[in-house]
Amino acid sequence: MAQYGRIKGSFLRRFMTLKHGIPSHDAFSDLSMQWAEAMKPYLGPGSKDVIAIDGKALRQSFADAVNRQPLHLVHAFAAGSKLVLVQVKVKDKSNELTAIPALLDLHYVRGQTVTLDAMHTQRESAKAITGVEGD
Repeated sequence: MAQYGRIKGSFLRRFMTLKHGIPSHDAFSDLSMQWAEAMKPYLGPGSKDVIAIDGKALRQSFADAVNRQPLHLVHAFAAGSKLVLVQVKVKDKSNELTAIPALLDLHYVRGQTVTLDAMHTQRESAKAITGVEGD
C-alpha cells in the first residue's frame, strides 16, 4: 500500500490532504496489526465465524514473464464477517501447503472452524490447525 501511495500520490491528493505525506510501510503494518487486534473480540473464542483458508495465484503479477511464476497468496477469510483476516505469500517454487503454518501463526483460530480445499486433506494441514487449537 505504501508503494502504491508513492506511485499514485498526485492522484490520491485529489481526494485527501496527506499533510504528513504518504504513510510508510511500517505505518500501514502498524495499522493492520491494530485493526486485527480490534477484530479479535468478534472473531475469537465464542464467535461462530468459519475461517476459510484458500490460495490464489495472481495472474500477470510479474514484470517480466521470463523464468517467473505469478504471485501466489494464501489467505484466511472469515466467512460470516466477509473479511480477509490475514494473507501470506507462498515461497517461490513451493505450494500453499507450506504457507499454512505461517498463516496460522499470524491469526488467532483457537476454537474456530477452519475449512480448506481438497489439496489440504493431509495430516500436516490437520496437525497445523489442531496445533493452534482450531477445529
